[in-house]
Order: sequence, then C-alpha cells, then structure tokens
Amino acid sequence: MICRSGEEPKTHFRTDRFYRSDGQWFFTTREKIEVGPFSSREEADKELILYLSHVNEGCFLRDMVAATTKQGKTSEPVVH
Repeated sequence: MICRSGEEPKTHFRTDRFYRSDGQWFFTTREKIEVGPFSSREEADKELILYLSHVNEGCFLRDMVAATTKQGKTSEPVVH
C-alpha cells in the first residue's frame, strides 16, 4: 500500500455491506445508513450500485435536502 510521506502503513478491514434479516436483504452505507428491505441479494446489489452512482454524482445529498425542504414542508426522505 502506498502511504503519504511520514505516515505509517495501516491495516484496513473490509466488512460485507449486505446482510439478511427476517428473510429480507439490506445493505449498510459508510455513513451507517441501513437501506432496504429487498427481496433478494441481487436486488440489494443493484440498489447499492444505484446508490453509489448517486453519491458519486453528488445527487444523493441534494435530493435528500430537496425532499425535506420541498414547498417549505418537512418530510422524511425515502431511501430504498
């Protein structure tokens, strides 16, 4: 692993983002947001890819803010 000058190498642990609960599939984001339920691991995987594309485009947070402030009303954004 390449480190910046003066930094010690670190060990990073990877955990599986997907888990199953009561027969439904979920994934967890880096921000510890649990997203789901989905009927299959494949569906959860597709939704994770969609989620990450929105995050990478900067759309996700903008959409979340828009959902909570639309027309001056506060509402819970829906994540699925």
